[in-house]
Amino acid sequence: MVHQKSFGVRRELVVRYVQPVWDEYNKHLALLTSADKSKGPVIAKGCGHFIQRDDPQFVAKEICEILERLEGKE
Repeated sequence: MVHQKSFGVRRELVVRYVQPVWDEYNKHLALLTSADKSKGPVIAKGCGHFIQRDDPQFVAKEICEILERLEGKE
């Protein structure tokens, strides 16, 4: 069996111990602004760390939505 590694750490350990911490951190980041300006956290399904490379259409759509919210068009 081949184990995927992240910085030399087996994927199973990352998923069990690191990912829950990141998820909680991201939830709190979304609370830094008012609820009407927050959408997050947003998950880019099927993407790795470089979302802009893995799914540039997703990134473009999200940026457009952010700009529309900032302009008050939503």
